[in-house]
Amino acid sequence: MNTRQFVVLIDTCDAETRDAITDYFVSLQVDWWHRLAYAWLIADSEGKVTVRQITDKLAELAPGVHHLSFEIGSLNGWAGCGPGDEEREERGARRRNMFNWLRTNFVPGQPARSQEKPAD
Repeated sequence: MNTRQFVVLIDTCDAETRDAITDYFVSLQVDWWHRLAYAWLIADSEGKVTVRQITDKLAELAPGVHHLSFEIGSLNGWAGCGPGDEEREERGARRRNMFNWLRTNFVPGQPARSQEKPAD
């Protein structure tokens, strides 16, 4: 079996929550790297975990914290928790769907569309 690789990103949270997430990866007995405060790289040589399982566990361990999990090389390998299809007011600012850009630009086999302005 090929090793499944994941990138896990979370928004700001406290140290206790970060430790709980790291403990979760330790409990899975997968290889992991965590040198950036809110990011983990996971290597699962036995295929024990899926991107959906990771994101469901993150929702349990860090309720209300926005997060994304990507499976490297997967055609449908991302899942997340955050502002959905509805727009909402939060602290006086409009919050839009955090997944629209991913659905449009992070499609395997298709080039991303740049949001940069063309050079004059």
